[in-house]
Amino acid sequence: MRSREPADAEGRAWRVEEGWREWDRLVGCERFRAKHAGRSSSSSSSFQGAEASDCSLLKLPHVTVQIMASSSLPEWLEGFFTCPCGLTCTLSRSEVLAARPDAMLYEGSVPVGQRVQGEPLLVQVALEEGGTAGAEERGVDVVVGYGPGAHVQCSYAGNLLLADHNRLMAPTKNPNRTIFHASSRYSPWRASAAPVLLAHPLTHRFGLQAPLWLRLSSRRAFPHCQGWWGDLACVQSHFLFSLALERQPHPAYVTEKFFLPLLAGSVPIYYGAPDVSAFAPPDSFIDGRAESEESILRRVQAMRSNATAYLGYHAWRRCGVLGGLQHALRVGVDSLPCRLCHRISAMGGRAHVPHPRSDEDAAAAGDGGMSAAFPADAGLSAI
Repeated sequence: MRSREPADAEGRAWRVEEGWREWDRLVGCERFRAKHAGRSSSSSSSFQGAEASDCSLLKLPHVTVQIMASSSLPEWLEGFFTCPCGLTCTLSRSEVLAARPDAMLYEGSVPVGQRVQGEPLLVQVALEEGGTAGAEERGVDVVVGYGPGAHVQCSYAGNLLLADHNRLMAPTKNPNRTIFHASSRYSPWRASAAPVLLAHPLTHRFGLQAPLWLRLSSRRAFPHCQGWWGDLACVQSHFLFSLALERQPHPAYVTEKFFLPLLAGSVPIYYGAPDVSAFAPPDSFIDGRAESEESILRRVQAMRSNATAYLGYHAWRRCGVLGGLQHALRVGVDSLPCRLCHRISAMGGRAHVPHPRSDEDAAAAGDGGMSAAFPADAGLSAI
C-alpha cells in the first residue's frame, strides 16, 4: 500500500498532486484563510494610490504612444486597448499605426533637445534601480519606474513575466533538488548577501555566473528545459527553493528574481527590498533579512522530508489568498498600457507644457526642440 506521506527522509521524489491531498487532509484552505483573515495586505508607501485612475482628470478620449526604443515591452503588449473611464489607447512601434503620437516611449536614454509644447510627450521607462534619478530635470515628461515615486508605477509582477517562458512545470518534487540559484550579472551586494547559501552543496547554480560544468549538468538534468531565460521557470519548478538575490536592496525594487520562482512553484529565499512582504502572498517565501543563513539551512533541511509543511508555502495559490500580490499585480506591467495612457490623457498629451530642463542639460542639448534632433520621420535607426 502506498504511504500517505508523499516524501520521506530518504529523499525520494513525490508527486505534487499527492502532496496536496495530504495537505488538504491535515491543514486545508479553510484554516489557511482563517489564519490570514483581516490582515492588512498592502503597504501604502509601496504603491501608488487610487488617484492615479481618477476619471475626472482625463482630457483626451484616445491616446497614441509610439514605442521608439524598448527591450522591456514584448511585442504582444503592443496594440489597441480599451481602458477604464471609456479611454482607448494604442501602443505601437510602427510609425504607420502610431501616426502623430501623443507620446514617444524610450527605455534608458531619451533624445537630446528640449521638447516644445505641441510635440509628443517624452516617456522614459526605467525599471532598474536609480534609473529615474533626475529624469524631470532632463526634460522627461512621464517616468515609468518600479517605485511609487514614479509618475506611473510598474512592478515586475504579472503574466508578462512568463510570456516567453516554457510553461512546462514539474509535476514532482525531488528533495535532492533543494535550492536553485541563477544569475547572469555580477553584483557586489548580491555576492555578499548570502555567501553561505551560495557556496552550500544544496545550492544548484545556473546561469552565466555559474561554472560551465554546472551549466552543462543543468541541461542534462532537465532535457525539456533547454535554454536560459526562456526555460528558467521550467528549471526552477523542479526545485523546492530558489535563492533570490537582488542587485541592490532598494525599497519597492522587487524584480523577477522574486516573482519568477514564486510563479514557477519554487519558494524564494529572498534578499533584497525591505518591503518585499507588501508585494508577496502570505507565507510564500523566506525573508533572508529575518534570520541567519544557518537558521535558513536548518529550515530547508527540515522541509526536504516534510511535504505537508513545505506545501504550506504554496497554500496561497491553492486557496486564493493573494495578500500583497494583488496590489503588485494592480500596478504590474500587464496593466501598464492603460495606466500610462491615463497619465498622458490627464496631462493633455501634446498640449502639456514641458518641464524646463536644468541649465546643465539645456547647455548640453544646444538650441532647438526635440524635433530638431529627431525629425518626425525618424525611425529606430535614429535612436
